[in-house]
Amino acid sequence: DWIESYHDEYAILAYCSATRTAIEDVHQNEFEQALCGQFDSGAGLAEKTITECYDLSEIPEFLKYCIDWEMVWDSYLQYDYMEEDGYFFRCL
Repeated sequence: DWIESYHDEYAILAYCSATRTAIEDVHQNEFEQALCGQFDSGAGLAEKTITECYDLSEIPEFLKYCIDWEMVWDSYLQYDYMEEDGYFFRCL
């Protein structure tokens, strides 16, 4: 059974809680597609997501430090994700 051998059982439990899914009903593919990782806040996920999806290399270095990642999370990304115990999941 994949759940018993998965390396982070807390992520699975967080997913069950966030999606209100019984653990026996969790499908590995859906879980792995939804899981974004564990972050201290939505700002951490926002920074990771944006820097992976967009080339920020043309923005001057001093401006990169002015990006308010919490505002990016609050204004744009929070509606597409669920969070439970620091684990973030895409709403599929």
